[in-house]
Amino acid sequence: METHRTEILGKLGIQSEDELARLGFDKFSKVQVIAVEMHTGSATTGSSVDGVGHISGGTYEWHLMKTVSGGVLYELSVHRPDPWLEMGTYLAMRTDKGFEALYHDKKGRLRHETLYIMGEEPYAQK
Repeated sequence: METHRTEILGKLGIQSEDELARLGFDKFSKVQVIAVEMHTGSATTGSSVDGVGHISGGTYEWHLMKTVSGGVLYELSVHRPDPWLEMGTYLAMRTDKGFEALYHDKKGRLRHETLYIMGEEPYAQK
């Protein structure tokens, strides 16, 4: 696990555990995105996003990521029009609403995004 952790940190451009702590991600776990699905939703008036990622009004696109962490299959959602997180292994920190995931944007900058838990169930790798 330590070799895998170092490899992921290197891919993210994080040079040390101190830098990881400075970014607020010193308590993370490995998550594996195994599927990404795009969905479209609609409502009748205006559009707004509340503090937990729920959207009211208008038409919107959102992605459902089937993600494995610690023997659990999570269905995680994010409201974004562009697919930004592909299948693969990422670092993420568990929060009260879901996971805060580390990734690189299209310009190579280190970013983080909240992925909201829509469902979870035990996962046995085949």
